[in-house]
Amino acid sequence: MKNELHNLKAIPYQDITDLQDLLDHFDSWQEPLAILDHFFQFRTGPINKKKVIKEYYA
Repeated sequence: MKNELHNLKAIPYQDITDLQDLLDHFDSWQEPLAILDHFFQFRTGPINKKKVIKEYYA
């Protein structure tokens, strides 16, 4: 039983905070990605960059 307790590895606090920061970063991308998905949802065929830029800023 004591051997099993010694084999457990501790997770450093810095790794936990880094993971939280990464998750927050991913979460911050949800809204922009949803907007881009909606913008390009009905597009078919090749994409005309100039037309897309005009429509996006309009």
